Amino acid sequence: MGTGRETSVADVVAMLIGHSGRETPIEMAPAKEFEVRRVCLDPHRAALWLGWRPKVDIAQGLGTTFEWFAAQKGRP
Repeated sequence: MGTGRETSVADVVAMLIGHSGRETPIEMAPAKEFEVRRVCLDPHRAALWLGWRPKVDIAQGLGTTFEWFAAQKGRP
């Protein structure tokens, strides 16, 4: 959905690394010509039209997602 605030790729990667419990440097490559440079999704319309509101913030959501994928590791 969205937070209504821009979050950089570096910030998202840093949050995921934090959830991993590892110390891993972030390596950034130059942006590709076709890549989206900036985006900010606002959940306001979902609240207005659907009555939906986020229950977790981005850090918590990424942590839950990371834990789910970690639990799937090695499963058929």
